[in-house]
Amino acid sequence: MLLVDVLKGFIYDIESNNYSHRAIRGYRNKLSFFRFIATDFEIEEVEDVRSIHIESSRNTTRNSQVEIYVKLLLDDSRKKMEETVKLKGEKKI
Repeated sequence: MLLVDVLKGFIYDIESNNYSHRAIRGYRNKLSFFRFIATDFEIEEVEDVRSIHIESSRNTTRNSQVEIYVKLLLDDSRKKMEETVKLKGEKKI
């Protein structure tokens, strides 16, 4: 999944949870986390983001909800990969 898609998904989630327009605008402004990851580490895919990238971005940004959202997506995609590998009978990643 592309980081751009994660950004769109996050905005969609907060809009669908009826956050105020002001809060949504604030989150959009604070999403420098994605720009930091994409430019400094040249990462486009969410699956390529590692904890070291998130840790290094903490010194630059304070987007705890965005970080949590990305971590949840990463955990979910890794679990799906592990399940796929199990089904194929290969060694676990």
